[in-house]
Formats: sequence, C-alpha cells, structure tokens
Amino acid sequence: MPAQGKRRRHEAVVKWAKGELGVHEEPLGSNRGTRVEFYQAHDWLPGGGYPWCASFVDTAWEVGGKRKLPFPSAGAWDLGNRARAAGWAVTSAKQLVAGDFVTFKAGAGHVAIFLAYRNGLVETIDGNVDNAVELRSRPLSTVRDLIHVPELPVAVPPKTTKPPVFEVVTDEKGGKVIYVSGTLAVSRFINRFLRRHPETPIRIRKKRR
Repeated sequence: MPAQGKRRRHEAVVKWAKGELGVHEEPLGSNRGTRVEFYQAHDWLPGGGYPWCASFVDTAWEVGGKRKLPFPSAGAWDLGNRARAAGWAVTSAKQLVAGDFVTFKAGAGHVAIFLAYRNGLVETIDGNVDNAVELRSRPLSTVRDLIHVPELPVAVPPKTTKPPVFEVVTDEKGGKVIYVSGTLAVSRFINRFLRRHPETPIRIRKKRR
C-alpha cells in the first residue's frame, strides 16, 4: 500500500490538472488546439492531432508534478502496461492516492488522473472526454489498471523499443493524414475511416519517427 506522509508531487499533479478543467479542442473533434498540442508535446509520439488522454496524464506529471514519467506514452493501455512492468500497479482502488492514474477498458483505451474512490465509483480528471478536460465518475468495473506513481524517483526497467506508429492517409501518394496511432487503435477504427471516405482510397503506412 502507498506510504502515508508527504505527497507533494501528487498534490501538485492534482492542483495542475484542476487548473486545466475546461480546456477543449479547437475546433472540437480535431484532437488539436493550442493547449491540446501543448499536452501532446509531452509524450514521445511526434506531431499532433491524435487522441490525447495519455498526453494529458504525461503533462500533469511532468509540468504539474515536476517529475517526467519514465515512459511518456501517447497510448492509454500502453501507459498502463509500462507502469505494470515497472511494478506500479496495485490491486485495490483504496490503495491509490489523488494524483495517481487509472486506465479504462472503453474503446481503444482511456487513462485519467485519479482523484478518489467513493461509493463504488472512481472519480477522475480526464483529458479528451467530450473533446475537453473534465471531471468524471465511473464504476470500478470499468477500470483496467490501477497505477500508483511513486512519489520519489525509482528504478524502472530499461526503456524498450517504442511500439510502431501508423498513419491512415486518404490516397496512395500520401494525401491527407487523417489518423495517427498504434496498431490496435488503427485496426479498431479502420471501418469508421472507410465509412467517412467511401469514394477515396485509404492507405495505412508506418510512420517515420
């Protein structure tokens, strides 16, 4: 169970995240905007315009908590997997403290800053919900990973090779990039891209880093 006592970094993460409430995409639905792209600049995925819930968590710790996570992934489940590999996962929501993070099972994955666990609900501050930074409460049953971030720096496994990133573009010559993400997310959403562009060839290519 997390040690009691001073949690200055966790408290700073929560304070910073609360100060971001109301930030939204510009335009809505674009995964872009001055502040959104600021968050995206704090993960290790180049560029912008992609889902940013993990980017928000990365930024909360690097900017708010003044401690960069050793694996600032742009993927929610990838962030959870790497935290598990580092030994940061706990088995009960009661073991978390405000400022930790949790991942959720929905869609291609989601991650948010943990605030509290009350009456069977996990309360969080989320980036990229309804295109904005907002407060949320969800049943514990929707949670995939419960991650307690150590207050002090600790040793983590050596950095592994970054997972491949793919771009979905609107023609074979490169055209307009309409989505950037990992293999799992691209495979989940490919039917959506085809419906949106029924008359346009769609190409998936590995993104150069």
